[in-house]
Amino acid sequence: MTLETITLDDGTKIYKGKLGLFQKYDHKEFIKKLIYLKHLYPQWIQHPQNHFPGYQYTIWPIFDELVFMQSQTKMWAKENLNINTDCMIRSWVYMSDKSNVYSGYHAHPKTQYEDWGIIKEFDSTFVTTYYLQIPDNLTNDDGYIYFKTKDGKEFGFLPKEDEIIIFPADLEHNVRLNKNSTIPRICIASNYMYFNYKDAKLEKTFI
Repeated sequence: MTLETITLDDGTKIYKGKLGLFQKYDHKEFIKKLIYLKHLYPQWIQHPQNHFPGYQYTIWPIFDELVFMQSQTKMWAKENLNINTDCMIRSWVYMSDKSNVYSGYHAHPKTQYEDWGIIKEFDSTFVTTYYLQIPDNLTNDDGYIYFKTKDGKEFGFLPKEDEIIIFPADLEHNVRLNKNSTIPRICIASNYMYFNYKDAKLEKTFI
């Protein structure tokens, strides 16, 4: 996986390029799997609201396509960001059709898990967004993803299908609406949380 580097300012870079999933798997079948999850586990779904961008739900099953995506990303991070430690990954599906009315800036500096009713929070290292389907009938900057640096500088472009974007977890971003599209945007977003267990101060045990 070879990605283009885009420098937003002196301290902020994003990376984008083709993942290559379409060459290895039938992406339409992958979309069917993700839509099946939406109907199989409706309790997982966060529905569109005035402050919430489209349908979102965590991907619990270990699909081959998802494993491929994550392994390619980890390999790229090791080779290009010099990240050699282990990580936790949380991935979810994001579907946004023309009924979505919200598009606001947000970031993913923290990742939350719910375990037995208890919310646990981890620091995110970087975020990926992967585009399985791009909406049609777009005009102007419809469907664009925008990034905003800490000094307020904005940069935007229209993602392509089979394109992955990697960016810092604390970088604010949003996606413009696709108000005239006949098909939804389907994106898989992932938070990568890298850690080095060798540096951790662990409790002493008798082992």
